[in-house]
Amino acid sequence: MTGRVTQIQRFSVHDGPGIRTTVFLKGCSLRCIWCHNPETYSREVQLEYFANRCTGCGRCTAVCPASARKIADGKCEWDKESCLSCFACEKACVNFALGVCGEDYGVESLCDILMKDAKYYANSGGGVTFSGGEPLLQPEFVFACADKLHELGVDCAVETSSNVPANVIEAAIPKFSLFMCDIKAMDSELHRSLTGAPNERILENIRTLAKAGADVLVRIPVAMGLNGTDENIAATAQFMKENGLKRIELLKLHHLASHKYSALGITDTYPDVKETTDNDIEHFYGIFREILGEGMSIGL
Repeated sequence: MTGRVTQIQRFSVHDGPGIRTTVFLKGCSLRCIWCHNPETYSREVQLEYFANRCTGCGRCTAVCPASARKIADGKCEWDKESCLSCFACEKACVNFALGVCGEDYGVESLCDILMKDAKYYANSGGGVTFSGGEPLLQPEFVFACADKLHELGVDCAVETSSNVPANVIEAAIPKFSLFMCDIKAMDSELHRSLTGAPNERILENIRTLAKAGADVLVRIPVAMGLNGTDENIAATAQFMKENGLKRIELLKLHHLASHKYSALGITDTYPDVKETTDNDIEHFYGIFREILGEGMSIGL
């Protein structure tokens, strides 16, 4: 059994309690307009091209069997439609202008890497967090890794959009000590406009987690004027209150991933919105405090 991973990030401190290693898995069922990790959209292994590193040496064009690459004005041009994804060009590039996004790991091989930091997990109350993309789109692999890590005494958490089948969420409950679940918007049509999908399945899966007594941290990436409104924040707080959820984290958006879109040759969809300020975040937390009352907690 293998899983497809984009990145293994060691010494993470924002993806669960303590010092953690975060495993980013490839593939996602949403297309959030502010996505910071577009390299996780597709499940397929992909070629990345970083034009700022290209010297126009022509080594990639010489080895391309489909003539999908050519040099123009001192830079490499890439015909994605003709590309065979053989990655011969990436192997030929000496300037790190080309990269391969996505690598397959077996359960044992991945866990061997993750266990290199076992002492840090133990000393800090940390562990391993599975993220993405959507890690629960590769449930068999992720669950097998979690089982192996549990045998080795390592805590496991998951960051999920919850936009997965109900049986996957149910099977995940005993695997993870913490579920970090995004709620992008409470209105389903607004959610569709922001993510490409409605939210009914997401909300029902979060209800399932709540009923099962799972530890759930609700996260909201705040886009001012879109989901960053008093109406949406109050509706989210009310949903949490109805389901006995008390943990909330509001996230500021940033536009630091534009180079990733360019490298993959896909359109950057980052919204033209006002930057979220500390005052905005504190105002919205005030709404949560008013509705959730005592016992509400912020973040990890």
